[in-house]
Amino acid sequence: MAAYEFDVLVVGGGPAGLSAAAAAAKGGASVAVVERAQSIAETVRTSGVTSLQVIRDFGVPSSLYNPIRRWEVISPGFELVLDAPEPEACVLDVRGFYRHLAHKAASLGVEIFLGAGVNRASYEDGKNAMRITATSHHGALSFLGKVVVDASGFSTIVGRSLGLAKGWERFGVGAEYEAYVENLDIESLTLMVGQKYSPAGYAWIFPTAENRARIGVGIGRPESCADPLAQLKSLLIERPGPLMKLGRICPLETHLGAVPSQGPREKTVSDRIILVGDSAGHLNPLLLEGIRFATRFGKMAGEAASKAIERSGTSRAGLGSYETSWKGEVWRDFQTGLEVQREWLKMSDREWDEELKVFDALPANEIFEILKCQFPIRKLLGLVAMHSELARTRTFSAILRHKTKSLASA
Repeated sequence: MAAYEFDVLVVGGGPAGLSAAAAAAKGGASVAVVERAQSIAETVRTSGVTSLQVIRDFGVPSSLYNPIRRWEVISPGFELVLDAPEPEACVLDVRGFYRHLAHKAASLGVEIFLGAGVNRASYEDGKNAMRITATSHHGALSFLGKVVVDASGFSTIVGRSLGLAKGWERFGVGAEYEAYVENLDIESLTLMVGQKYSPAGYAWIFPTAENRARIGVGIGRPESCADPLAQLKSLLIERPGPLMKLGRICPLETHLGAVPSQGPREKTVSDRIILVGDSAGHLNPLLLEGIRFATRFGKMAGEAASKAIERSGTSRAGLGSYETSWKGEVWRDFQTGLEVQREWLKMSDREWDEELKVFDALPANEIFEILKCQFPIRKLLGLVAMHSELARTRTFSAILRHKTKSLASA
């Protein structure tokens, strides 16, 4: 068995893991990324929509994303169009973006082990370290580290191996085609809601480049047992709503995946281990997008790991600043978002039509904040004061109910 030793072991070569690895290396730690696939981003499991500002802040080349200026949210009987004066979001070249992060990590001295599937993690108490074992085509591998960052995604392989985390009870499953599309507005993305599109979730059209888009369907579990790929194929045959306008569609790739939808884990740190990204449930509960959280909180995780090692304090207390920081940024909004998510998953086609009609009176930037799972209470109360009908919507009823409950328990 080949054996290696590093300060920080990162399990998973996605945006959370690569961001954590780069930050830890920048902090002076020796770092290894252990990735199951044979290449970074070998399999695409995300549709790649994220905040444009976050991507720019990360210094990502403009060739790796497509800015989005217009959002269309379409129900069976209504079309809500949100035009932004400047692009708010972008659709990433997912492979290019992940490999950009990998190159950045490697340039900082991070070692990346490809084709190495982690199967076990354990404490080495006598050495004040963690051991992970992996299998590869070249045989078994053993890694010893002072801190392990579990960025393995939906599987949370390290956290579950150590009993820190359980499997997800609520999650979304998705299927999409990356396809040639004959008629495509490259600056506009489309979300489709209602039973016609998804029995518990939404469908999407996300343009990546001229005549190229990701067209997909997400379905919530346990609300529905429908097969997302079968639903996607059905949509491309029947072509309801905006799909009819696309003209010829020729699938080039199929992407399948699952993401947690039950909100972030309450415990994401223990002695010598940190959970981040999908492993920690760091996703917007409304749209289940997580790249902006994966990169930001991955950076936090790497910084916390390197600082803890420098201070010889890799216990839960020594790593706790990471959990305090990410919770301070998103915990309350994510809990409110979960309340809204539960309402959205129960809505009928007629209720979606009525919901979007009311939202049509709001400025686009206010709706963007809600879709991004940001709920500043004073601003929301001001909107309700100006548009009394908002209080009757399922979305605002859920937001106000949760905010009231939170204030009462504070």
